[in-house]
Amino acid sequence: MIIVEHPPNIMPVAACPTTYIKVLGRRGYTLRVASYDMFTGSLISEGTYTIDSDPWENLTGWGTPLNVDRSIILAVLEVRDSSGNIVEKWAQPFIYIPRAVRASLDDTYEIAYISKNAMVIKYDKYNTAWLDPMNITIAWKPGRIIIWDGTTKVMDYTGVSAVFELKFRISRDVAKAFANFVDDRNVTSVIYKAPELADLVGAVAYVKQVINSFRFTNVGTTIGFDSSYIYVTARFYIDLHSFFDWKNILMLLAGIGAVVTGALLVLATAGVGIPVALWAGASIFALVSGTAAIVYTATVVEKPMDVIRQANIIIDTATMEMNQYRDQLSSYLDQLVLQGKITSSDKDTIMSYIDKIIGTASRAMQELRELINKAYEQGKKDMYPWIIVSFMGGVLGGMILERAAMPRIAPG
Repeated sequence: MIIVEHPPNIMPVAACPTTYIKVLGRRGYTLRVASYDMFTGSLISEGTYTIDSDPWENLTGWGTPLNVDRSIILAVLEVRDSSGNIVEKWAQPFIYIPRAVRASLDDTYEIAYISKNAMVIKYDKYNTAWLDPMNITIAWKPGRIIIWDGTTKVMDYTGVSAVFELKFRISRDVAKAFANFVDDRNVTSVIYKAPELADLVGAVAYVKQVINSFRFTNVGTTIGFDSSYIYVTARFYIDLHSFFDWKNILMLLAGIGAVVTGALLVLATAGVGIPVALWAGASIFALVSGTAAIVYTATVVEKPMDVIRQANIIIDTATMEMNQYRDQLSSYLDQLVLQGKITSSDKDTIMSYIDKIIGTASRAMQELRELINKAYEQGKKDMYPWIIVSFMGGVLGGMILERAAMPRIAPG
């Protein structure tokens, strides 16, 4: 058994992380210690130790690359037998940002570092945050949340609760990876014929995935597009004193933020087989060229009626945006039919798939509107409107959206 006392987490300085390693029940074996640069796939350093006792313990470190501004490093431990076979393995990525900018905080915060490139989340509890263009960094304490996109602060909000809106702008070249979320073989066959549909159709399938995966605080997630970008707008409610809500916001940002600059990397790590140079190049290009961006708005919701009013505004806006996207896509498909790239039947296949997702989501949001209003009325009678509205708008509403977003597996 391999036990790591303090697994490497985040390195904001040019140094190699070290910690004590303990190995149990492996006397006579060899321990290999190695580190890899996940951006390039290259081996950074390696070394071996003879395990000559049980338990065996040693201070061990992992090498980091020279003259590199940022990377994700994979720390590896392997126990090998006399024939070189791996009998036990431990591996964990850590964030390496040796030129990070230090941001001092007024108190001790829960801090999360989300790597855009590799969907790596690291946690800390400290009064300092380390900022780097590679990461979304979030600091939270009860009643306050701060979010940095790279080194730019995009949110600093203090209060009881709020409805937040985050818009992600994603290069259409990178967003083509959304096509991997399409779960209908007939639709993927059309995309194969016309790859220019990969991002447009895939984005709708991705929104379904977001609603399903991050259901508890999600109020409305929609998409839009122009000639250069896909836009994903996520709207969610958060109780700023709730640790549960804080964790869900992290997962929401990790899920969408990973696609902003690292969709191709996410696919590569899932075994899709995209060449390392391709996904690393695309991710780093988006990172340094500013093709990924996050903007936000926040609305205070201190009272039950504020939640109702804001939820209704969001439902109306999200419904309108989904219908606009549907109309835009339909017009674009007409152009492809005229150009002979797809047939009218192909267009019908795509629109049927899109209409099912958008239609079900729209119906679910209208049902959510009714439940929120009903919860408030019942809450007034019981003198607990805030508790009921908060619960219905956050948890129960999310369960409805989860049902609406259940994957449909194509036959065959």
